[in-house]
Amino acid sequence: MRGDVYELKAPRNPRGREQTGRRYCVVVQGEDFDNLSTWLVAPTSSVIREGSLYPRIRIGTESSTVLIPQVTAVDPSARLGQLVGRVSLAHQQDIDRALRLILGLD
Repeated sequence: MRGDVYELKAPRNPRGREQTGRRYCVVVQGEDFDNLSTWLVAPTSSVIREGSLYPRIRIGTESSTVLIPQVTAVDPSARLGQLVGRVSLAHQQDIDRALRLILGLD
């Protein structure tokens, strides 16, 4: 679960800057909490952004940016589509560093 990359279905009623096109997300929630009704995910973007809050990963053959500032809770049965992959250990470590930074845990 943690580190899995899923298709992220668009919200029914997008607000503000929520994207509505096809996109992916990385599950950032710990394995011990897979029984919760919501999962914490970080959406991705094909737009390359710079900075420690935007780790890069590969999804298939494409490079994507993980949008750590946009971590959100989703109902996996309603918002997650097909499992498309898993981040590498090195990419998971980059994501973990960014999460610690934005949550003030370092």
